[in-house]
Amino acid sequence: MTLHILNRSAFSSATPDDALRATVPGDALVLVEDGVYCALDARWCASLPLDVAVYALSEDLEARGLGARTDARVQTVTVDGFVELTATHSQSISWF
Repeated sequence: MTLHILNRSAFSSATPDDALRATVPGDALVLVEDGVYCALDARWCASLPLDVAVYALSEDLEARGLGARTDARVQTVTVDGFVELTATHSQSISWF
């Protein structure tokens, strides 16, 4: 199981699409920093594999005034939850 950490927006970079192509069943994806904007992109969210858990860092959503406006597939997680995700996955990949 790999934890993918994405800090780029789908509005300004192809990196989010690259991250999606690299996921496999059982992986998880955490949206941080400007990556949380992906949680608002209907096209990008529609391409999420059903067997990949997707999270957005709640502190980064709040800092950008996005609150709970995320796609239904995206779960919010606090910094503590993010740390827990890193501990429960055998490896991680940062997408910058």
